[in-house]
Amino acid sequence: MFYPYSGEKEMSHFRKCTVQLNAENVDMGLLMLAVKEIAGQLGRKTTDVVKDYYGRTRKVLIAVEDLYGVYYSKDEGLQIIGDEFGKKIKLADFHEMLVRTYTSLAVQRVLADMGYSVTTERKGESVLIYGVRI
Repeated sequence: MFYPYSGEKEMSHFRKCTVQLNAENVDMGLLMLAVKEIAGQLGRKTTDVVKDYYGRTRKVLIAVEDLYGVYYSKDEGLQIIGDEFGKKIKLADFHEMLVRTYTSLAVQRVLADMGYSVTTERKGESVLIYGVRI
């Protein structure tokens, strides 16, 4: 769920986006790996804080430096948090990247656990996963 700013002008503020993954079933190690993979694709590092345009910070589980972070609370569930102002990647796009990367990593892990030899291939924004039974 997105909480868009309803004003006419853009302004700096933290936004939250509920991640469409069931927080109770999310493997946090795999989630951290997904964020690290996204950071690597974007040529950035990971951190544990997100900053808004003015430099104010919020503590998160893991974040892509100068972009968005993943936050969890029992009341609100798993969320992406950050300030879109001045960013080339919007929060909705980062959300899509995170869900796609996490899902890809989860499928790879399940196939490997089932005894398949797993390889991946990137084609644009898509990830092709090949599983060959050993």
